[in-house]
Amino acid sequence: MPSRLKSIFRPFNLFLLLWVLSVGIGSVFMVRHQFTPGESNPAPTKIPSDLASYFQGEDCPLTVVISVHPDCPCTSASLEQLDRLLTHFPNSSRAIAFFSVEEDAAEDSNYQSNDYWQRIDKMPNAISIMDRGGKLAHEFGAFVSGSVAGYDQSGTLRFQGGITASRGHAGPSLGLDALAEIASGKNLSEVKTTATFGCSLMEESDS
Repeated sequence: MPSRLKSIFRPFNLFLLLWVLSVGIGSVFMVRHQFTPGESNPAPTKIPSDLASYFQGEDCPLTVVISVHPDCPCTSASLEQLDRLLTHFPNSSRAIAFFSVEEDAAEDSNYQSNDYWQRIDKMPNAISIMDRGGKLAHEFGAFVSGSVAGYDQSGTLRFQGGITASRGHAGPSLGLDALAEIASGKNLSEVKTTATFGCSLMEESDS
């Protein structure tokens, strides 16, 4: 190859090498971020009576408690999973969402116009509660959006964790399967746990 062409291709090859390296490193960080779970503490072993009072009628085979940050993009997939569960088990499942807001949020704030609040409002047997400062979520051991606690008909904790296989990925997951088993009336002898993928509930909201 003529020396002139070599002088042209050398910078190009260097640029190509740097581009490949940057793409590779970026992909590694993206995958690590997607599959890095959030922290959690144990949820109450029995569902508090004040939460059960939000629902009318007989005890339900499955009560889902989910913590939601209004601006976490990952939570969209968790809500899609929850909607799928409640729709499939309309007579044996219900959900209550702790909607994390600032400590001083007013009752007439615009949180109820948030897309996630609206989506939950349209789900069968689901309600949202404004959770100032994430206090309710923390009582249930939740530190990241999308954290779920599942209680059986006796009010006993049977599941804790996430219901997506990774950040922002809706589809088959061990968490969703566990909740479906509870809704079906299957007696789980021990608490099933899975990793939770989502944003920190402590992040400031833009709503």
